[in-house]
Amino acid sequence: MHFNKNQKGELKGRKLLEKYIKYKPNLDNLIKSEIDYMDFNHIRNSLDLLQQMKKNIFAMISQQGPLNFLVTFTSVEHRWTPLVNTLAMLHDKRKKRKHIETIEDCNINYLIRNNPVTYGCYYRHMINALKKMISQEKTFFGEKVDFYFDTEFQNRGSECEHGLLWVENAPIYGVNSNNDIENFVDNYLTCNIDHLDPKLAKIHEHHHTKSCKKIESSHCRYNLPMPPMRSTKVLELLGIVDETFNEKEKMLYNILEKKEYDNNNSFD
Repeated sequence: MHFNKNQKGELKGRKLLEKYIKYKPNLDNLIKSEIDYMDFNHIRNSLDLLQQMKKNIFAMISQQGPLNFLVTFTSVEHRWTPLVNTLAMLHDKRKKRKHIETIEDCNINYLIRNNPVTYGCYYRHMINALKKMISQEKTFFGEKVDFYFDTEFQNRGSECEHGLLWVENAPIYGVNSNNDIENFVDNYLTCNIDHLDPKLAKIHEHHHTKSCKKIESSHCRYNLPMPPMRSTKVLELLGIVDETFNEKEKMLYNILEKKEYDNNNSFD
């Protein structure tokens, strides 16, 4: 490992030998120091890499203005028929293709855990193709001026992607009218799942997990379910709120949480 420099100019051009970093106090002091070393710049979650990513995003916001879309893509590996079939073939050492419907979820989990490299390569190829399509095609979120993607790992070990998109001629809050912003959003986003396959529609429905509520009596930290609206609206700050507002909010949340409603409810 070679050092470039630090603020005081110490260690410049000197080598850090292996025997020095094997001593834990030395390693702790090294990690906490502000030494500008290049070997950690490409290590995920290292301080230098995170600072570099932060500077890049701030520079993009400074040049392109407020971002227009924040997107997140996560894997649903249990629904990826080619991947599951390939993993089953590798495990069974035969070329006979199994149908994904005949493989139980527990067996799919076993196949993925025992073939992490195959799963990782398949996911990376898919996400790279998706990012290329989104960044180049006008159909998805319009003509892109700039974009930024980053990979995050979930607790279960699978990857997910977060992306920032800047779109050409996108309306800006406070400059354009709220009606222009609402029409722009409706061109690319929808809450209607009628056109989706029932299996995909089920995936797009939020189900509470232990991470949603840190306290049993608390609400979901994602503020779901959200009150429905007839159309896309830019919400402004409320003015004077009456004394019954909190009670109405709690009553509406309970109705949505327990699904005690039908299609005739207007929620007005």
